[in-house]
Amino acid sequence: MSLRLMRSHIRHLAIIPDGNRRYARKFGLAAWKGHKIGIDNMKKIAIAAFRDFKISVLTIYSFSSKNFKRPSSEVNALMKLFVQTFEQLSKSEDIHRYKVRVRAIGKMSALPQEVRAAIRKAETLTAHYSKFSLNLAVAYDGRQEIIEATKILTARRNRITEKSLTKATWFGGFPPPDLIIRTSGEQRLSGFLLWGSTYSEFFFSNKLWPEFRVPDLRKAISYYKSRQRRFGN
Repeated sequence: MSLRLMRSHIRHLAIIPDGNRRYARKFGLAAWKGHKIGIDNMKKIAIAAFRDFKISVLTIYSFSSKNFKRPSSEVNALMKLFVQTFEQLSKSEDIHRYKVRVRAIGKMSALPQEVRAAIRKAETLTAHYSKFSLNLAVAYDGRQEIIEATKILTARRNRITEKSLTKATWFGGFPPPDLIIRTSGEQRLSGFLLWGSTYSEFFFSNKLWPEFRVPDLRKAISYYKSRQRRFGN
């Protein structure tokens, strides 16, 4: 692998797809409809990331554990959308054509049983794939991830080091994110990948997530390639 490729190729892309509710309000739609359009867009962006840009790992912040505080009607609608989404991923021609392994990352015990069942189905049917990985962070919180990893190491009486803690996190099996994209003009992590994002590059788009398209993804990747990553050096 050339030095240029090591600097510019994205192995792990993470996205905070912000703006679904604002998109819904903009067009007078119910909040759940904005989320539905956002999920449909997520699928298009994911396939482009794998097919066109050869990104090995894509992680999308789908639902924060803090989002459970939203109105129950919205949360319930989102849970139904997650069931539909994971069931669709299970039988998606694109997922199987490009050999994408699907995973949900987060505190699974916080999710309704029907959501967990749909997640298990998608994970089981794609478990033998290793070319690409699609991670949906659901019921996820970066602080909780670190706490849970610390609990695991303490229970095992393992020495807590940077390496051991990294391995024990929910994302311990993946490379750290090279690039994190956030849409809707907001410029914060909102608890996303706190442990792994130390040297990530960031790209902020003013577009609401349902309006974010493949050319916007290409622009973000071009920006990333223009950066010189120093990793603290």
